Amino acid sequence: MRAKNIPIYYVVIAVLSLLSYFYADLALTLYFQQYKNTLVYDIFKIITEFGRAEYQIIPALLVYIVFRKSNPFVAKIGLAVILSVALAGLSIDVVKFLVGRYRPSMYFSDQLYGFAFFEYTYHKVSFPSGHSGTAFGAMGLLSLVFKRFRLFFLTIGSVVAFSRIPTLHHYISDVLIGSTFGMASSIFIYNRMKLFEGKK
Repeated sequence: MRAKNIPIYYVVIAVLSLLSYFYADLALTLYFQQYKNTLVYDIFKIITEFGRAEYQIIPALLVYIVFRKSNPFVAKIGLAVILSVALAGLSIDVVKFLVGRYRPSMYFSDQLYGFAFFEYTYHKVSFPSGHSGTAFGAMGLLSLVFKRFRLFFLTIGSVVAFSRIPTLHHYISDVLIGSTFGMASSIFIYNRMKLFEGKK
């Protein structure tokens, strides 16, 4: 992603998320509700686990430890993944507290849809999606470093992020913004650590 296109990307995602909040979030969630406890649901339930931070941080930490002396650049990539995931996670947690959006489960149980500002309980921290941020915090960083495999890494990130919708944990706008936080963290860490200087 070229630097000059980044602000445009953020604007587009923001607009799409706003439109989704009013016109798509509930519709898509209600659509996937009919598949709960089916094979489709079970498959995405497995996939969504890979959005947990430990599945990104632990392998990255092992890479850093194993290669920090024999291959400093590879070790640096491992460290960058850790920092990117951490930055995305911390940023998202702050927004979760400030915004306090009801999760889909609250709509199913109490017909609650919208925001409960300055709340930080599980059912009121739907926005943005933390798993999506984690997925793109890691996969986004790797897509920037290994440009030849960019599509592969971004596809993995997208599938993991999307899994939050059919598993009924998040609305699509939560996923869009969470993924954007992850990608933004990736770009920031990639540039801050000057990983482009280590590539040939």
